[in-house]
Amino acid sequence: MIKRRSRLFLASSLQGEVVKGNATTRYAYATLAGLLLAGCATVSGLSTKEPDLVMTSAKSPHDLAACIAASWGHHHGGANTNLLENGFVVSIPNQVAGTDAEATITSERVGSHVSFSERMPSLSPAWMKASVVQCR
Repeated sequence: MIKRRSRLFLASSLQGEVVKGNATTRYAYATLAGLLLAGCATVSGLSTKEPDLVMTSAKSPHDLAACIAASWGHHHGGANTNLLENGFVVSIPNQVAGTDAEATITSERVGSHVSFSERMPSLSPAWMKASVVQCR
């Protein structure tokens, strides 16, 4: 009987330590998630910041958006294309951060105007920007 009670006592005291550890782990994960999301932006956040690249193209907005979406889809596995009144927005989705990059393509008298923005330019792969330039 005494052995059983000591085992039960040991098991219950360890269980308390595990619960404390789980709470600490939860706080650590919550803090880490907060830090990771601190640099994130949504599509609206990207469109309100200064573009990383502004250029014009002789291509129509439709053709340019199709080219960028195909290139980004090849590298990333998918790109979102949204229709605007006078053009398109092509974006690279990110499940955690919302959007990694976006290209806003609007119609000009001849060709298109492109504004390209990245969520974190210093950490983004070079193919994001290169795709926009090459499709021009």
